[in-house]
Amino acid sequence: MPNGLLSYTIMKGRQKTEDYIRILSSRALKIIELNLGKDFIFQQDNCPIHKSALAKKFFKDSKVTLLDWPPYSPDLNLIENVWAILSQEIYGSGTIKNLKELEYKLKLAITNFNETKGSVTENLYKSIPARLCEVLQCHGERIKY
Repeated sequence: MPNGLLSYTIMKGRQKTEDYIRILSSRALKIIELNLGKDFIFQQDNCPIHKSALAKKFFKDSKVTLLDWPPYSPDLNLIENVWAILSQEIYGSGTIKNLKELEYKLKLAITNFNETKGSVTENLYKSIPARLCEVLQCHGERIKY
């Protein structure tokens, strides 16, 4: 079971598959393994850098099991719920003037989330099996989450 805490890395510019693989191998997979052990199923969306031949090879070589992802089902990705909470905190107080202010507000929002809302991610994580079943029952159509 994950601990409910968020970790982040600021990545500037247009991302390439190599950038994605670097963040996975240097941070993300290590954090996931700390929380879930080596036997986990990795969930990602259909972003081109996630589905590239190089990314597929990385996952295969790393022996990471991927969740099959329906092309139009963002409702399965719990990070969308987390982003909605963070976005409200980041953008809710008005216009952001520059990148430095955005980075500051992001850091503040994640720190606040980790101090006060860790159970949100735990509950979202626990809801994944029910979400998967509901999508199957709806034949891949959008669900309410």
